[in-house]
Amino acid sequence: MMDEEFWKNAPKIYCDNTNMAIASGTGNTFLMALLSGGNAQVFAFTPEHMKRFQQLVSHHVKTYEDVNGPIKTEQWTPEMKSPFAAKDFKEDPTNN
Repeated sequence: MMDEEFWKNAPKIYCDNTNMAIASGTGNTFLMALLSGGNAQVFAFTPEHMKRFQQLVSHHVKTYEDVNGPIKTEQWTPEMKSPFAAKDFKEDPTNN
């Protein structure tokens, strides 16, 4: 496990959107893109690694909510866009 000093000193980039896909042709590789502005970092996962990643994220969200209360958000759908993907920040980003 990485210690507190690592997390304090690690460079941080705000992730404003994500996307995922299953690599075409193989069916055994998940691709996850983390986007920040016009930049993207793409990671490849085996199905087993992706499942563990999903479990890790669920664990940390639950731990956060146990301490801080429920995170209020709308239910995710495949059509949902990041607020940063909205065409005009003055408009409601849910009306694209």
